[in-house]
Amino acid sequence: MIQTIVFSKNRAAQLDQLLQSIARRAPDAFDPINVLWTANSADYMRGYRLCIERHPNAAFNYEHSFAAQLTETLHKSQRDYVMFLCDDDLVTKPFVPDPTPWFLLSTKQILTVSLRLGLNTTDCYPLNRPQQNPNFTFAVRDARVWNWKSADGDWGYPGSLDGHVFRKGDLLSMLSNTDYTGPNRLEELLMHRCERQEMNMMACYSESVITGCPLNLVNTTHSRNRNAGQDPLVANTTYLEGKRPMLYPIERNAVTAAHVELPLVFV
Repeated sequence: MIQTIVFSKNRAAQLDQLLQSIARRAPDAFDPINVLWTANSADYMRGYRLCIERHPNAAFNYEHSFAAQLTETLHKSQRDYVMFLCDDDLVTKPFVPDPTPWFLLSTKQILTVSLRLGLNTTDCYPLNRPQQNPNFTFAVRDARVWNWKSADGDWGYPGSLDGHVFRKGDLLSMLSNTDYTGPNRLEELLMHRCERQEMNMMACYSESVITGCPLNLVNTTHSRNRNAGQDPLVANTTYLEGKRPMLYPIERNAVTAAHVELPLVFV
C-alpha cells in the first residue's frame, strides 16, 4: 500500500468525489490517506465538516503550517512509498497495483512511478497541445520506463503532485531544509529538486490510473494555470444542499491527458 497525502482548499465536494473514487476503484492501493486541508470562509468550512463525516477512514488535518505538517506526516509514515494527490484528482479506472512498478523503485535510476501517465495520455493539458510519447527504454509486464530528462510535456515532469509515487526517503531528502507555503510552491520546489537528481528514469503503467480534473482555480499564486473557469463556490453550495458528486463511469477514450475537464455531476 502507498501512503497518500491529499491537498485540498475550498473544494470539499471534489475531495468527496476523489475519496469515493479511491474507495470504489482502488480500495487496496492507497492507505493510509491523510488530507491536509484549508478553507477561507465559513461555508467552505461547513463543506469540509460534511466531507469529514462521509469519509471516516481518512485522516483530516487542518492546515496551519503547511511545510511543517507535511514533513511531520512523512516522518510518521509507516510506508516505504508516498504519493501526493490534489482534491481535483480522480481514480478513473479500477486499479489493483501490480508489484512490478514498485519493484522498479528498488532500481536507483527510477525516480518515480507515475499513475497519471500512460500510452493514452497523448495530449498535454497545461500546454494545450499534443505531446510525444517518449522512447521507452524497456517494458516489463504492464510497466513502461523512459528517460524523463529528454521527454516531452507531462512525460518530462516528475514533480507533479497528481499521482506520482516516490520513495519516502527520497522525498524527505528533497524537501529537507526548505520552506514552502502551499501545494503550488511545493510542486515548484519538488520539480527543482528532481532536476538536480541523477535518477533520470520514470515508470508508468500502460494506461493511466489517475486523472486531474481542472474545473476551477483556488490558489492565489498561480492564476495562469489552465482550468475550466468554474466557480468553486457553486459546487460547495450544491454540496451543502445535501447533493453529492456522482462517481460515474468514465469511458477510456475520454482520458487522453493527465488533466481532463471531466464534469462534476451532483445527485
